[in-house]
Amino acid sequence: DDSAGASQEMLAAVPTSSGEAPRGIAGLHVDAIHRTLVRDFAGAIRSYTELSRRIPDAEKAAAFVDLGRVHEKNQEIPKALEAYREAIRRDSENAAAPLHTAILLGRLRQPEEATEFAKAESLYQALSNTEGQAEVLYQRGYLASRPGRLVEARQQLEKANELARTISSEQQEIASALQLSLITYMEGDAPRAEAVASQAVEKARRAGMNYLAARGLADLGASQFGKHDYDRAETSFQEALQLSQRWQMRRSEARALFWLAN
Repeated sequence: DDSAGASQEMLAAVPTSSGEAPRGIAGLHVDAIHRTLVRDFAGAIRSYTELSRRIPDAEKAAAFVDLGRVHEKNQEIPKALEAYREAIRRDSENAAAPLHTAILLGRLRQPEEATEFAKAESLYQALSNTEGQAEVLYQRGYLASRPGRLVEARQQLEKANELARTISSEQQEIASALQLSLITYMEGDAPRAEAVASQAVEKARRAGMNYLAARGLADLGASQFGKHDYDRAETSFQEALQLSQRWQMRRSEARALFWLAN
């Protein structure tokens, strides 16, 4: 999970010593977050499960979303879906629950993803949550990024990119640009894909978003490889590998290693 790199900075801000950590329900929440950040997913699941029993009913839906996210990280997809659906049952206005349900259904190539995305989009619009709307567009585009759906993917990602710029959401702007670079490469335009990826990588570096920079360097290397510019491609993949290993980004590391083996 490439969020591991981003989690390192968050980890330093979580109080864990007996003198700092709060007690009771707040302490249980801190414990769940800490265990998630250190990748003790089984422990985090226990804490979130206990938290969902003890907190007021009005807060349970959010706890089930968090529980679902940890089940995802622990590769327990059916349990993640069960948690998200419980969140929807408890709070039909919680937009995060149908969004994450849609993402998982999309990965499983289940047609119900469209319905869940539509629910999430409608809820985010009702809440005037532009960042949430951009995330729905991005995830739709990301899941459509395969042969036969490239037109749809581009449409969604371009909308996400535009929306992200209007609210100055740098993370979403960079992420959607990197995915557009991949789409451009799949469309057969390696030089344009390289230009888009290069610009996104520089933005990620300036913003200190190492997980996106590593992902972008791998995209950049793929575009250079597609142009038969093998020396520059190897340099990009090596940079992606070093950054991924430094920040413990397993997915980006595996991707860089795959390309370097070719």
